[in-house]
Amino acid sequence: DAQRVNKSGEVWTYNPLQYWAQDHNYFFYAVAPVDNDNIVVNRNLNTQGLGTIDFTNTDGSVDLLYAEKQESTYDENVDAEGHKTVKLTFAHLLSKVKFTFTNDFPEGTSSLKIENIKISQAPSKGTVTLNDDTAGRTWKVTDSNATLDFGHVNGGVALLPNESAECDSERLTIPADANVRYQIDFTATLYYGENEALKSEKTVYLEDQAFVIGKNYNIKV
Repeated sequence: DAQRVNKSGEVWTYNPLQYWAQDHNYFFYAVAPVDNDNIVVNRNLNTQGLGTIDFTNTDGSVDLLYAEKQESTYDENVDAEGHKTVKLTFAHLLSKVKFTFTNDFPEGTSSLKIENIKISQAPSKGTVTLNDDTAGRTWKVTDSNATLDFGHVNGGVALLPNESAECDSERLTIPADANVRYQIDFTATLYYGENEALKSEKTVYLEDQAFVIGKNYNIKV
C-alpha cells in the first residue's frame, strides 16, 4: 500500500520487500507520476479497483497513468524466486490535444503566421473513478479554469499558400463530455510578400466536442 517502485537499468525495486502467502489472490495497482501534489489517490483496496484519483491540471504538461493486475499464488510451496514478475500495463487517463493549421490561400504570396495558441476555460480539476474494467473508468469535472498553451504553428514561421503545419506543443486535458465549451485564442498575421498586411487576435469556441479518456485529438483549422 503506497509503496514507491523505482527502475534502475532494467530492474524494478521497492522497499521493504513483501512476500507471497500461499493460496491467496493479490491485486496490484499503480499510479504515475509520483511526487506530484496535483495527484491525490483516494485508496480503496478491494477487488473492484483502487478507488478514485483527484487530479488538478495546471498547464497540460503532466500525464496521468494507471495500471492494475490480479495475480494468484501457486498451489505448491515455492520461495520468492519461484514467482514471475508482475507485469503491469499502464493506461492513459487523460486526453491529448494538438492543432494543425492550414494556410488556405490557393496561390500567390499570401503567407500566414499563427502564434500564441491557447485553450482557456479547460477542465482544471476532476475526479476519475477506477475499477478493473477499462470501460468503467469515468471522470467527473469539478472546475474549469485551466489554460493550455500550445505555442506557435510551424515554430513561428509563416505558412505558405496551401501549406499545413502543427503547433509546437501537445497538451493533456481532463476528459469531458460534449457539453463543455472550450475557448480558443490565437494571433494570426497575414503577409503579402515581406509586408505585414493584417494582424488579428482571434477568439473562437469549440463546442459539441467530447474528449475521451486515453484518446489523441488533432484539431484542424
